[in-house]
Amino acid sequence: MNPPWYFRKELFTSFPNIIFKFLSPLLGGLGLWFVFFVTIRDSADPEYSGSSIFGVGTVLVLGLGLILLGVVVMLIMRARQPAFFRGETLNRGTPSLIIPE
Repeated sequence: MNPPWYFRKELFTSFPNIIFKFLSPLLGGLGLWFVFFVTIRDSADPEYSGSSIFGVGTVLVLGLGLILLGVVVMLIMRARQPAFFRGETLNRGTPSLIIPE
């Protein structure tokens, strides 16, 4: 869940809340999107990795293949354990399991 939605009731109640619960996550997310798209652009070039598959860089093919594999595994796990994906297994009332030493 993204921070602005989670903190929506207290987001604009003080200046530190605006900075740390709105602007910082927003700038971090935008920075990650920028790096993601620059990496896609760079890794699509066959010269980036020195080889190509289907006319695009091997790095891009491997990266997108792993993302696709992750989506497939997530969909399989969603079918096998739907309660986890509905948020029913862990919530605020779940006690923490601290094992004494």
